[in-house]
Formats: sequence, C-alpha cells, structure tokens
Amino acid sequence: MHRVGIVGATGYMGGETLRVLLEHPAVEVAWATSRGGDDVARFHPNLYGAPLRLTHPDEATPCDVVFLALPTAASIEAAAKFHELGCRVIDLGAAFRLRDRATW
Repeated sequence: MHRVGIVGATGYMGGETLRVLLEHPAVEVAWATSRGGDDVARFHPNLYGAPLRLTHPDEATPCDVVFLALPTAASIEAAAKFHELGCRVIDLGAAFRLRDRATW
C-alpha cells in the first residue's frame, strides 16, 4: 500500500487525481490540501461521501508520493519541500516539463 498526498486538491487536476486514487486498490490517500480546509465534496460533488477532509498545506506530513496540482511557481517551491522530506514528487503542472521558458 502506497501512502499519497495531493497538494492543491480543490482544483480540477487535484479533483481528478483524488477521483482516481481514492479508487486505487494499492493507494491510501493520506491527505489532500486546501488553504481553507473543508469537506472535499464542497469542491468536488462527485466525491460526496469520500472518507477525506481537506487539510491546510502546512499540516501535510511526509508520505510515499506527493502529487502537486498547483500553479507553476507554487509547484517549484512545494516540490523542493516534499523532496527534502524524502517524498517522491509528481508535478501535474508545467513547472518541470520544459527547460526553455521561451518554448513554454
């Protein structure tokens, strides 16, 4: 069983990541973040009844894998933080995709 966290769970990509991972048999969603906290169904009605409450990013703890569903600049900072904690990090945004800003 892999423990995962999702940073930026209230947006579209965070919600889709939650939808897939909550049903995955080899994954336990340890936490998902929102700056305001709340029930996940408030942002993603399709996840009504999911056994998960959103947590503030500052309360996110180390886990096996962290998915980042954040704007580009925020992903860079969050990736460094979780990598230093020993987590594998998967950025769902564009921050690490292209090396040349002009191409991006």
